[in-house]
Amino acid sequence: MPSSANDNLPTAPSSSAGSPQQGDAHAPGTDGPAEIALDLCGLSPPEPMERVLEALAQLAPGQRIRMLIDREPRPLYRILDNNGYRYRATERSDFLYDILIWEKP
Repeated sequence: MPSSANDNLPTAPSSSAGSPQQGDAHAPGTDGPAEIALDLCGLSPPEPMERVLEALAQLAPGQRIRMLIDREPRPLYRILDNNGYRYRATERSDFLYDILIWEKP
């Protein structure tokens, strides 16, 4: 499976196949989940970008976003790089992209 990343991945719980789920663990120092799950499959542009940008604005320290999308969101990578985020993008065997996003320390 091809994978790309702009930095090392932090330790994260493994996810199950299919739609992403919110984990039971909480982000350090928050009452929220450690991961915000976004299933963006089937949405037409610009809605996937709008939803991930909204989630980034609400991201608490230590939280991550895990998004599932049916096409590679190349324009998003530059936005993440330019705004202090790291990511890991993996193309799955079902041709969906699983992208984990977190804030640079």
